[in-house]
Amino acid sequence: MDIVNHKSDIIICCVNELNKKLEDLNLHALKEKLKVLKWKYHMHNVEFGTILVEDKEYYICNHGCGTQQNKE
Repeated sequence: MDIVNHKSDIIICCVNELNKKLEDLNLHALKEKLKVLKWKYHMHNVEFGTILVEDKEYYICNHGCGTQQNKE
């Protein structure tokens, strides 16, 4: 958590880790799909400050209910 300042930073870090794992596993088709859909990843109903103080699991989803920005 020392390298992030906003929940969007957390999402970027997680998506980058997922991308790396897909590369390591030679799952290139999924890696290409991630490249197209990565703008959809978001977090529901949680503020960054809450993430910093509440030690629990948080979920990042991509079911498409987020904003339609950076669409490829």
